[in-house]
Amino acid sequence: MPTLISDSNIESHENHFATLTVNISGIADSTTDVKLKDYFSERELKLSDEHGPITFTKPDGSADKKRTTITFNNEETFKRAISLGRAQRKLDGFVLEFDHKFLGFTTFSGGTEVDIVALHGMNGHAFSSFEYREEDYSFMWLRDALPARIPGARVMVYGYDAHVISDVSVGRIRTYAETFMQKLRHIRKNTDRPLILIGHALGGLVIKQALILPNAAGLFDPIVNSVRAVIFMSTPHQGMKGVEDPQFIANFFGASGANFRRDLIAEQDAKTVVLFDLTNDFKELIREKKITVRTLYETRKTGVEGLGSVSIIDEQSSRLGVAGEQARGLDADHLNICKFDSSSEALSEILKITEELVKAQDLPPAYLP
Repeated sequence: MPTLISDSNIESHENHFATLTVNISGIADSTTDVKLKDYFSERELKLSDEHGPITFTKPDGSADKKRTTITFNNEETFKRAISLGRAQRKLDGFVLEFDHKFLGFTTFSGGTEVDIVALHGMNGHAFSSFEYREEDYSFMWLRDALPARIPGARVMVYGYDAHVISDVSVGRIRTYAETFMQKLRHIRKNTDRPLILIGHALGGLVIKQALILPNAAGLFDPIVNSVRAVIFMSTPHQGMKGVEDPQFIANFFGASGANFRRDLIAEQDAKTVVLFDLTNDFKELIREKKITVRTLYETRKTGVEGLGSVSIIDEQSSRLGVAGEQARGLDADHLNICKFDSSSEALSEILKITEELVKAQDLPPAYLP
């Protein structure tokens, strides 16, 4: 069976990391992909099997150095890479900075015609939540497939600290949404290009909350008016099963003790007014702005230690329930509905859906799939 990194076990153990990928910044303009690969090869830091092409990106209009992501073949190699000292991280006169937490925005491609942003779910990680892993093989479709399929797109992921076990400084859905919109406003300050959002589970709720935030000064209007479509992946519009059961919470999320985020999970209970109001307000926005909705729901039960196979978010809860919504079931459980092997039918499905949404925009032919 493939070894998949699950959202329910993010850096919860001393010697386990959520991902074997690093986000590298501080790359000199003169550094090529070949030179960067040679840098790692000289230090015997092996990349994952079938590692895709290295793509460099830069923030729009920024004087910052280039950035990219690199995936290593195993945890031992990954640990050696992130342990390199400052002197060892020098390349072409600049010091490379390695980050594996992926908080905030990470850009995978430099398209200029449409933005595509994906948000992970609870206990998730901006990279590994969308990454398929099997031994030394890694495939992250938002990085390794979508940019080639849609060359005009700037593809990004957004990471936020939604761990179930956390301190009280970590916010609830509204706080996540406010921070997301503020950072998105900054990264899109020079553009009004069309925007397509993708949300897995809690990530979908954050998107919904973000787009209906009170906006007295109109600061977020350019973003809201640019949203053309939202793809929901097992988002609990009608609530998440089992959130009222302490045993389920402890087993599924690995959460127990005083630091367990009951407030965050409670907001996903079908009986909560928060979830009801959020869905109703978002439906009104969908109708007003004519935003296209695509829904993907899980058709497999999820294995939960001590509880067997459990249905986490069923089709009914995954459906938003608005006119024009198109829903499709994928042959996956809750944790793997957003992770695709490079040869899987599910990958073809999500690429086709995203491609159709982009084609609906009036883009120049050169930027269309």
